[in-house]
Amino acid sequence: TLLAHNSTLYRVTDAGVGSTVLSGLSTNQIHFSFDRDLVTVWDGVNRPKTSTDGSTWQNFGIDPPATPPTASTLSSGVVSSGEYAIAYSYKDRSLSYESNISSGSTVTLSGSTGALHASATASTEAHVDAFVWYAKDITAGETVYRKVSSGAASTVRITSTDWTANAEAPTNHDVLAKARFGAVWKNRWWVIDPDVP
Repeated sequence: TLLAHNSTLYRVTDAGVGSTVLSGLSTNQIHFSFDRDLVTVWDGVNRPKTSTDGSTWQNFGIDPPATPPTASTLSSGVVSSGEYAIAYSYKDRSLSYESNISSGSTVTLSGSTGALHASATASTEAHVDAFVWYAKDITAGETVYRKVSSGAASTVRITSTDWTANAEAPTNHDVLAKARFGAVWKNRWWVIDPDVP
């Protein structure tokens, strides 16, 4: 059982014993919403927080990477010579949720063939446990970043350019700054903007 009082969130056991699990909320009315995976707390002022167990809380959504990847070239691979752009996003694999992508870094492969290498900056959010890598071939006229790979490693080695049919990078996974209330309907979160009457 969860209980909110005077800007603090408590988890209450069946025996009626409460323990603080989240503080720093506003003194506004606080609402809870939940689906089968998580519960979210809304206060209309702060960024919503969410939890999968009622004890550990994190931001609702994932901030995108603040810095582009560091990119370089390697000699071994079948990537053709040309200019490429690489970007990445953060992912929470337990909820299958992904942030927007970072800004991209460009790199030029001057040899006839080779590979691309990139390294990412780690997220400061504890629920982020994976990186998703995207690339585009600028020389070939590609304008959309497409998925290359994903995993827990903060580095990637790209040895081919067979990404043209892969998923596009997310650009509409914006972080919700605040909300008064939210509900789940048709596999979407619907929220009430606290600034709109």
